[in-house]
Amino acid sequence: MPVLIQTCIVVATVAVVAIAFVVIRTMLRFDRAATELNRTLRVVRVKVEDTADDIRGMVSSFETVLPQMIRIVTRFETVGEQIGSVGERTARISHTVLDEIEAPVRTAAALVHGIRSGSWRLLRAIRDRVAHRQASSNGGM
Repeated sequence: MPVLIQTCIVVATVAVVAIAFVVIRTMLRFDRAATELNRTLRVVRVKVEDTADDIRGMVSSFETVLPQMIRIVTRFETVGEQIGSVGERTARISHTVLDEIEAPVRTAAALVHGIRSGSWRLLRAIRDRVAHRQASSNGGM
């Protein structure tokens, strides 16, 4: 057999061995990746199951609390309607108080101010007169 054919057979054999080696390494890497993915999926599955259990617990809690919340909201609506009527009544009473009581109170305040001012002037006049008499009865000294 010629040397050229023997060389080609050796090169082809080395190429097949190299390809087999690369394929085996790739398969091992895929196996490791698949194993790691399997572990990760198990962890994710556990986390998802835990989260689902927590959500189920919250939903059951909401189911027990929801009727109470509906009653509370209904009470607030009723109280809101009552507060609205109380607010209207309070506004009418305030308006009546301002219309009926404000004018007499202002008049009384003006009268008190007038009496204070008048009594202050009267007392000043009496004081000045007394002081003037004492000065004139002592001979002007």
